[in-house]
Amino acid sequence: MSKINLLPWREGLKKVRNRIFYLILCSLIAVNVLVTVLIGRFLNYKVAIENTNIQYINRELKRAKEDVVEVKSLQHNKKALLERMKIIQSLQADRPSAVKLLDLVPRVLPDGLYLVNLSRKDAVPEIEAMSTNEKEKTRLGNKKYSVVIQGVALTNGSISIFLKNLEKIKWVSEVKLNEVAISKDGDGLNFNLGFTQDLIEGE
Repeated sequence: MSKINLLPWREGLKKVRNRIFYLILCSLIAVNVLVTVLIGRFLNYKVAIENTNIQYINRELKRAKEDVVEVKSLQHNKKALLERMKIIQSLQADRPSAVKLLDLVPRVLPDGLYLVNLSRKDAVPEIEAMSTNEKEKTRLGNKKYSVVIQGVALTNGSISIFLKNLEKIKWVSEVKLNEVAISKDGDGLNFNLGFTQDLIEGE
């Protein structure tokens, strides 16, 4: 038995084991490469999705910014329109004021008194130096006119009655007699009075 040679069998077994080892090694390398490729493709797919989402978000942000600019523009236009509407409403309220004043004077004018001159101007002296826009804005918050009347009366009593009649009007205020003087021909009294006309509804 000591003369049996076992070396060829051992060499064969060693070759078989080496083949199995290399086969497993190659299989592991192939699986590793395949997994790496799949992971790479999956990551590229995820990156592509994220890039698409980012592009969509950027488009929406750009659109939102444009909407914000448009909203600001609309708000500015709305503010300008509201100011114009206020100016128009002020002008509409102011339009009949002169007619109301001219209708008032004959109704409160007593006998023995007649008028020579009637003038009206804005009650705010600085308003004439303002621009048109500033002037209209001031008139919105200060709807008043300063009225000056010059006339001739036969007696002081007529002037007093005229002043009292003016003071009874709701939209007339600050009535005051500025001057009274005997006329040059001596037939009456020249007078000068003033009052403030408020642009409010009244009788």
